[in-house]
Amino acid sequence: ELIQVTGADAIGKVTYTYPLTKREYRKHFGSNLENLKAYAVYKASQEYGVDAFAASLFYFFKENNQYTLVLMGFPVKYKKMRKAADYDYDWMGLLSPLPQINTNAPVRIIHKK
Repeated sequence: ELIQVTGADAIGKVTYTYPLTKREYRKHFGSNLENLKAYAVYKASQEYGVDAFAASLFYFFKENNQYTLVLMGFPVKYKKMRKAADYDYDWMGLLSPLPQINTNAPVRIIHKK
């Protein structure tokens, strides 16, 4: 379910900014944008106390040696979660080849001079 959190705009969308240096990007994320996106979703989830973000958009700004990843999305909190039962593994196996929904959102890379 979509939820309202502190810091959201009028329609409920939040913007999370994760700044880092070029060196940190290489060292901690192996210059892999997918790894950085996944980490930003994790950190933003912690900050807002939610489980995921719906309709996520990512912007990656590069300016000299300073990089910034911006995540924009609608906070989501799961309801009525339960442990998987034996009968769930059949249909879950059918879905397993699909990519994670958190990290397949497009990224717009913006180079500033």
